[in-house]
Parts: sequence; C-alpha cells; structure tokens
Amino acid sequence: GVADGSVYALGDCATVEYPHLLNHITELFDSAHHVGNTEITRTEFRVFVKEAAAKYPNAASHLLTLERDFDSFDTDGNGRISIDEFEHMLEYVDSKLTALPALAQVASQEGVYLGHGLSHLAAIYASDEDTRRKVEASPEARRGVEAQAVAPFMYHHRGTLAYLGRAAAADFGEGRAYRGSNLAAKYLWRSVYWSQQVSLRTRLLLAMDWLKELLFGRDISKF
Repeated sequence: GVADGSVYALGDCATVEYPHLLNHITELFDSAHHVGNTEITRTEFRVFVKEAAAKYPNAASHLLTLERDFDSFDTDGNGRISIDEFEHMLEYVDSKLTALPALAQVASQEGVYLGHGLSHLAAIYASDEDTRRKVEASPEARRGVEAQAVAPFMYHHRGTLAYLGRAAAADFGEGRAYRGSNLAAKYLWRSVYWSQQVSLRTRLLLAMDWLKELLFGRDISKF
C-alpha cells in the first residue's frame, strides 16, 4: 500500500509481511524483564513467550516452544537470558518463519480478514469523530488506531487435497491424513472442491463441466 496505509491489496499484487522479531530486539527485551534487571529470568521468560505469541500470531507456534528450550538458549547456564542470548533466540525464531503457500484458502482467509478489518475500522471512524480527525491528520495516528483495532492476520491451514484419476489423498495437518483409490475418493475431492467455490455461478459452471465430462469424456483437443 501507500505510505499512509490508505490503500489495501489482495491477491498476486499483495504480500503478507512477517515482522522479523530481531528488528524489534530492544523493544522485546525491555518488555520481557523488570526495570533494573539486565537479564530475563525463567519466570519473566515464560510471561514474555505468551505475550509475544499473542502479539505475533504467525510466529506463535515457534515462540511457544521456546519455554521448554530455555536451557538451550541459556548458554552460560546462569538461569537467565542475556541480551546476546536473547538475540540468538530471536534469530532462531526468524529462521523458522516462511511465506504463506500460494493457495486459494490463503487468499480466501485474507479476503475475509480484510473485509472484517475495514468494516470494523469504518464503524470506529463513523462513531468517533475525534478519532476520525486524528487519522485524517496523521498517518502515524492511522497506523496506531489500526494496530489496536485490527488483530494481526493469522492463517489457519485447513489441509491439502490432491486428486488424480480415481485416487485422492488429503493432508489435514497434525498427522491426520486420508488416502483413497476409488470412486468415493474421487467424489470426496469433487464435493470439497465444489463447496469451496465463491459463487453460485462458478458452482453451476463447474457442475456443467463435470456433467459434460461424464457424458462425452474428457476434452483433450486443446492440449
């Protein structure tokens, strides 16, 4: 988008940016320990992990594993995390972050997220005249309001389904999988694919294509 954050984009022209935690090392380290301390205790570290996971949901799965790895990051074995050890920890988390897959379910969730976010912001600006004036006068104020009103985008993977001939395989994550090689697998895949269409028009067109294939066979003249 543009510098003042007033333009939004989805699809091929958009990228969900993951903040690198290492870029915020000073802010994160200061928030993790009590004033006057120069290192993070185990108790403080436990609180920090939970708060950071809530603030950076796309890194939450990696952040939440840090609590059990406290001793591995505490390289000097004094039971506290120094700024250097904290830096190594953030480097580890940043190295685990990957871009979202180029899947329709990602774009769909982004669209729902953006729609809800814009509707919520519009309601805030419509009901609060002072806030509306502030965001119109200052891009910084706009970003501050948006950061408080709209939670960071969190992608929820709903699984992957592949279909070839009369065989289908599904990966639902967390070790859950399905494999089939019969008509049931074929129509399982088709039912899921059909249900995820965005409009009645595309569902009807898809059903017509499948009906033509059933009656006349697959059209390979264009290949």
